[in-house]
Amino acid sequence: TVAGQEPAPEHVLAILASDPEAEVRAAVAYNDYASPDVQAMLAGDPAEAVRRSLAARIVALDAGALELLVVDPAPSVRAELAANYRTPLAVVSWLASDTVASVRECVAAREELPLDLLVRLAADPEPAVREAVIVNPACSDDLLTLLANDPVE
Repeated sequence: TVAGQEPAPEHVLAILASDPEAEVRAAVAYNDYASPDVQAMLAGDPAEAVRRSLAARIVALDAGALELLVVDPAPSVRAELAANYRTPLAVVSWLASDTVASVRECVAAREELPLDLLVRLAADPEPAVREAVIVNPACSDDLLTLLANDPVE
C-alpha cells in the first residue's frame, strides 16, 4: 500500500493516518517518513495495533508521541517501545520500572544496556526478567555468577 511505501509523500501519509481501517493507519505508523504531527496523532490512536506499529518502527520518534507511548495503557505497546533499539536509553530506563513483567523483560533483553540497569533487572522478582538478563550478551561475568545461584521458579 501507499501507506507503507518509503519515501511516501508527507501529505499522503497525513491523509492515510485518518483512514477508517486500522491496518492502513498501522502501515502509516510503521513508515519512517511519518511527520511528527502524524506520529503524535497515531500515538493516541484507539487501535492498539496502530500504537504498537508506531512504537516498533519510527526512526526519529517525536517527543510528544514518545510521551504518550511510554505510558500507553496496553503493555504490548510499551513492550514494543522497550524492544525497539531506536528508543532512547532514558525511556528504556523508565520502562525498566514498568509494572508489567513482559515490558521489563523486553528491557532486559536489550544488548546495549548499561551494567547498572542490568544489575537492577537481575534483582527483578519475575524469573522471566532475570532470565532475559542471563542471556543478554552485555551481562558481565560477575553478574552471571550472581544469577547462577538464582532459584528461578
